[in-house]
Amino acid sequence: MTRLAPLALAALLVLGSAARSTAADVAVRLIYHGASDKPVVALTFDDGYSATNCALILDILERRHVAATFFPYAFSVSAAPAFWRKMAADGFPIANHTTSHPDMPLLSLAEATAEITRARRAIEKITGHEMIRVFRPPYGAWNKTVIEAARDAGFPTILLWDVDTNDWSDSATAASVLRAALRGRNGSIVLMHCGPDVTPTILEKVIDGYEQRGFGFVTVPQLLSDAVPATAFAAPALAPPAATPEPSAAPDVEAAPAPPPRMASIGWPQRLDYWAI
Repeated sequence: MTRLAPLALAALLVLGSAARSTAADVAVRLIYHGASDKPVVALTFDDGYSATNCALILDILERRHVAATFFPYAFSVSAAPAFWRKMAADGFPIANHTTSHPDMPLLSLAEATAEITRARRAIEKITGHEMIRVFRPPYGAWNKTVIEAARDAGFPTILLWDVDTNDWSDSATAASVLRAALRGRNGSIVLMHCGPDVTPTILEKVIDGYEQRGFGFVTVPQLLSDAVPATAFAAPALAPPAATPEPSAAPDVEAAPAPPPRMASIGWPQRLDYWAI
C-alpha cells in the first residue's frame, strides 16, 4: 500500500456535496512520497520552459537508462512539440502541471479545472500519448478548490514531493542543488525542473550518488503501484514505446513558453491553513 505524507488526511478524500455529479464520488490522493520498503526514488522534472536543457536531461536519462517522470505545463509543450513527441514516444510518463503555470489557489473552481483540463487536452494532442492521471500544482500550492478541480478534471492523484532541489532559484549553485537532490530516502519523490541551466549539469552526479547508495529509479506510476520492477535496482531501461498515432500539429493553447515567475516552493505544511475539513 502506498504510504502517504503525515497529516495528509486528504490521502483518500471525497470532496464536495451530494448534489455534485459522479465526480464527487472520486477519491483524491494527496501524496508526498511513496512506500519506504524499497530503495527506489522517483526523479521528477517540472515546467519545461527550456527545450535545450530538457533535451540535455533526456539525453542523460536515456544514456544512463534511468526512469523519470515529467510535469510540463502546456505552453512549454506547445512551444517545442517535436521534442515532447519524442519524450512521450521514448516511454517517459508525462503528467499534468496546468496550462499556464498559475498560482492555483488564487483561481476559481472553474478556472482551476480549466487549467488542468486544457493542459491534458493540448499535451495529448501534441504528443499522441495519453497523459498519466497525476497532477502537480505549480509551486506545490493547493487548497480545497485545487483538490476539487483535480477531481473534477479526472486527476485523482495530486503529487507533491519530499525532496526539493530548489534548482529554479536564482541563488542555486551546482553544489547546493546536488546536495539537496541526494537527500532522498526509500520512496522519495525528488523535485527538479526541466528548464534551469544548473539541472542538466548535476544530473549525472545525482544518478551516480543514488546508484552508489544502492538505489534504483522508478517512474511515478511505478512508485505509486504495489509492484516495483526488479530492474529498478539495476539502472532500469525504459520499456519500448508503443506505436504512436500521428498527432495533429495544431496545439490547443497559445504558444507562450516564457518561464513563469518564481516564488518559494509552497507546499505542506505552509499551505495547510487552506484546508478545512
